[in-house]
Amino acid sequence: MSRHRALGVSLLAMLAISSPALAATSNVRVVVADATYLMADTDTLNGAEENVLTRAKRKAVEEVGVYIEASSQDVEQEVNGHTSRSNSLSVRTIAAAITRTEILEKRRMLDGDRLSFYVKVKVTVSLDALEEAIKHQQAYEELAKHHRRLSSEYAQLKAELDQLRNQTHASRRFPSSALTPQDQPMEIVGDYRYYYHDPMTVGEAKDLAYTEAIRRAIDTAPPFMDATAFIMNTAFRRHLVQILASGYLTDVKLMEESEKNRTVYAKVRAAIIPQDIKMVVEREVGRSSEADVRNLSQNRP
Repeated sequence: MSRHRALGVSLLAMLAISSPALAATSNVRVVVADATYLMADTDTLNGAEENVLTRAKRKAVEEVGVYIEASSQDVEQEVNGHTSRSNSLSVRTIAAAITRTEILEKRRMLDGDRLSFYVKVKVTVSLDALEEAIKHQQAYEELAKHHRRLSSEYAQLKAELDQLRNQTHASRRFPSSALTPQDQPMEIVGDYRYYYHDPMTVGEAKDLAYTEAIRRAIDTAPPFMDATAFIMNTAFRRHLVQILASGYLTDVKLMEESEKNRTVYAKVRAAIIPQDIKMVVEREVGRSSEADVRNLSQNRP
C-alpha cells in the first residue's frame, strides 16, 4: 500500500531587493538561518544531514529576498510500512548563490519514533552569482523544452515512415482500373497558371509555369495517384515527382503558352511508363531513412 503527501510549496521567480540602502552596498549578504528535517526510513544519517543543510541554505537565500525560479516540493512516501522522503527542487541555483557556509549549531533529537535533525548556519549570499545562475537555468529549461518538442516531432515522423513502408509492402500492384499496359508509355497532360510580381520577369514566370505544369501532369496521372494514395506527406510526394520529372519523361512538349496582364499560362504533354512510377515510389519509400523523412518534411504544410 502506498501513499504520498506533498509537503512543499512552489517558489516564484523574482528579485525582491528594493531598499535604497541595499542598492548602495555590495551585492553580498550574510544571513543566519536554521532548519529541521525528520529522517525517513530510507534515509542514511549523512543523507539526512545533507537534506537539513540544504533546507537551511534555501531559507537563507529566501530571507535575503531572492526567490528561485523552480518548484520546490517535499514528498513523503510510505510503502509497506517504510517511509521515504525526497525533494524535487534542484539545488544548483542555491549552490551558485552561496559563496560561504558556516555551521553555527547542529543537533539530533527524537521526534516520536523518528530521528529529527536541526542545523543553524551563517551563509554568505552573492546576488550577482545568483542572477547569473538564474539566467543559465532559464536558458537550460528553454533548451530542454525545445529538445522535447523535437523528440515528439521525430517520433511522429518515424511512425509515418513505418506506416509508409508497411503500406507499400502490402500494395505491390496497381489497381486494375488502369487501361494502359504497365510497361508501355502513356500520355500525361498538365497545365499551370501563375500571376507574377516584380522583380520577377515574364521569362522567369513562364519558366516557372512550365515546370509546375510538368509537375502537375505527373501528380495527376492515374498511375502516380494510385501508387501514392497512402502517402500524405506533401514534401515526400513532391520529392517523388521531382525524380520522375528529371529522368523518366519522354516526348515532353509545350502545347500552349500565353501571357496577359501579368498572368502566364502553360500546358504540357509528355509520356511516362506506369511501371517506372511504381518502381520509383517503392524504391524511394524503401530506401528512405528517418533522417531523410525529417529533412523532406521541414517544409510540410
